[in-house]
Amino acid sequence: MIKAYIDFWNRAFDFSGRSTRPDYWWVYLINVIISTILVVGFVLIPFFSNVSHNPAILNDSTEIQKMILKYMSPIMIFGLIILIPQLSLQFRRLRDAGIHPAWGLLSCIGLVPILTFFSFIGSIVLIVMSCQPTKPAPETLFDKVE
Repeated sequence: MIKAYIDFWNRAFDFSGRSTRPDYWWVYLINVIISTILVVGFVLIPFFSNVSHNPAILNDSTEIQKMILKYMSPIMIFGLIILIPQLSLQFRRLRDAGIHPAWGLLSCIGLVPILTFFSFIGSIVLIVMSCQPTKPAPETLFDKVE
């Protein structure tokens, strides 16, 4: 598990090669755990602490939005830090499953506000593709980046 996460950071900008299912899912699990800890520590606890001291905040939607944006900063920073390494891992995983790595760009659909709904569908498609077993090298056409 730790080896997979260290490999995740060592190969952060390596969009070629392959990554196995365990390598992909261990990193996914660790990133979910880190994100959960950040949400609890930097959003939920401070938010409910402020609300318990001043319950009138719940009536002011702009104040709630300001608080959430302020507390979400560490989570957004973490998301930006892992963006490129996660994308490269996704490309390597898809290549390992024998699927063209360009499908990994489905994860970027959510960046276009009009296509937010399709981002949900794209995420489901990527999860299914990431669960596919490893295909031996001769069966894949996408091992070499041209």
